[in-house]
Amino acid sequence: MVTWNFAAVWDAVAAEVPDRDAVVCGDRRVTWGELSERAHRFGAWLLEQGLHAGDKVAIDLPNVPEYLEAFYGALVVGCVPVNVNYRYTADAVRRRDSTRRQRATSP
Repeated sequence: MVTWNFAAVWDAVAAEVPDRDAVVCGDRRVTWGELSERAHRFGAWLLEQGLHAGDKVAIDLPNVPEYLEAFYGALVVGCVPVNVNYRYTADAVRRRDSTRRQRATSP
């Protein structure tokens, strides 16, 4: 049986067509190569922060390319990306999940 995940599929796409657009968001364009490179950097950063495969990564971002980078990066290192509604207040997020260690947020 072949095992696959989105990170492996997206890595294969990035290797095959690195200069093609992966994300178009308004006037912004991100190629597959750029998306892959940024996702892998984010995944490495998660590991540096002490996360391990199987840990949840709460992603608190609106619909921007960085959301996909964080999602992809979490998958690359075996973490579980969890969407957090970016409209939640900080207090609501704390009440919902007091066990999280890291969270990707927009500046």
